[in-house]
Amino acid sequence: MKIVFQANTKIRENLDHMDDSTVLGIVRQGQIVEVEALPVPGPNLRDSYNGETRTSDVWYRGENNWYYWGGWVKSVEKLGPRQDIDWNQLKYREQNMNWAIGDFNLAEQAWRKGIRGKDMNVAILDSGIAPRHFKQDLPENIILARKNFTDDQPSDIKDTVGHGTQCAGLIAARGNYDIFGMAPEANLIIGKILRRKGTNHKKVAEDLIAALEWLIGLDNPIHVLSLSISLDKGSLYEDQIKSLETLIRKLVDKKDTLIVAAVGNSSGFAEFYPALFQECLSAGGYDRNKRILADSTINPKLDLLVPGHDLLTTSGDVDQTIEITNRMSGSSSATALLSGLACLLRQMHPHLSAGEIREKILREAIDGEPIEGLPTSRLFNPLLLEINHM
Repeated sequence: MKIVFQANTKIRENLDHMDDSTVLGIVRQGQIVEVEALPVPGPNLRDSYNGETRTSDVWYRGENNWYYWGGWVKSVEKLGPRQDIDWNQLKYREQNMNWAIGDFNLAEQAWRKGIRGKDMNVAILDSGIAPRHFKQDLPENIILARKNFTDDQPSDIKDTVGHGTQCAGLIAARGNYDIFGMAPEANLIIGKILRRKGTNHKKVAEDLIAALEWLIGLDNPIHVLSLSISLDKGSLYEDQIKSLETLIRKLVDKKDTLIVAAVGNSSGFAEFYPALFQECLSAGGYDRNKRILADSTINPKLDLLVPGHDLLTTSGDVDQTIEITNRMSGSSSATALLSGLACLLRQMHPHLSAGEIREKILREAIDGEPIEGLPTSRLFNPLLLEINHM
């Protein structure tokens, strides 16, 4: 298995002596090393780093029979045993649930009553998913279809940015290991259209067009499409905008898909596609005080604000990060979160179309604080998720 080090650790030639004569070198903080799956017993050591002290007699044996002290080790491939979930007893826990789950009382209301996204398919067009999560809370068997549009390896959806992994976790993380998403029983359809930060908007638009055509041609139903991408209106060709609009409409009409798109993060007025399209539910984020995020884009097409600040989710492993979870903020996180909520609503109301669910969300939204340049802000109404509110 692979282990990652949370602090610099000495490499030992053997465990018979703990003096410097057996030290072969140093493995650096954040470095990942392949070792045998079962640890071996050894001398009990104590070490301090960054204000924290650890004691351990656990050691790991790697290639060449080199030994690594386990005090600062965390496993990348398996962080702990799988936990079965008792939905009838589950309550909000900030350790593995984002704060919106608590604010909306999801665990005690919708989830407990069976509204967890079962049999719902959410498509995510983004940067893919980090494979480290395939054995954790984003298991491969929930991915019904996948395709890479960024290069000539169509089946490779490995996330090289981290963004798509974070969004996927907010939507559908299972909660069996480290993290819950908003719809922890939903299925995913993954299209990789981003492979690096700061990618040319015209190139992303080309890949988005190809991905939308792919989604339309799939046999799988697509109940929700999550688009946490923002393409500057002035950076696109007119024919790209027209193609995107045509495909968005076709996806809604042919597959009855509810589309959620990020308004953007421009700290003021700006216009981004695909959120500008009328068929898309345009999402922005608010903080714990229900105030719009300071970097949020503002324009008349901003449909709805939902929690979008400091949300706990699955982390990408682009930098071989130590933690399996991290936090995400911005309209991208708000879009993923709203996509998860929309998934729950589609399960609650199977006889309503995507358009009817969209109108229901907008009609029952609640007023928030005024936003400069707009008449008011509209916030997602958590009462929509209560069974007795159906």
